[in-house]
Amino acid sequence: AITTQSKNTSIGSLQVRWSPSCKTNWTRLVIYPTGNACVFPGALKAVQQNTNYTQKSSTRLVCGTYSSTSFWTPMIYSPVLKVKGTFQSDEAFTPVVETGWS
Repeated sequence: AITTQSKNTSIGSLQVRWSPSCKTNWTRLVIYPTGNACVFPGALKAVQQNTNYTQKSSTRLVCGTYSSTSFWTPMIYSPVLKVKGTFQSDEAFTPVVETGWS
């Protein structure tokens, strides 16, 4: 699998992944080591362009880590249509993070 789109923030990297053999996309969130801080749980989504078909998963609270923590959505079979990834933290007043279409 390869990363086809990514959006990097101070807490981690939101990525759209592509499997050429399966012709599927999914979204992966890699949360950087938090040290003494915490990253709130949230909603992780992979959204197919034009149809808005969505696969989603929930992330958990991540605190006190010294290595990366990853979360994934289920795959979307999408050999033609593009897919983007989104992450919405449950923390109040936190904007949605989105990748581009890939």
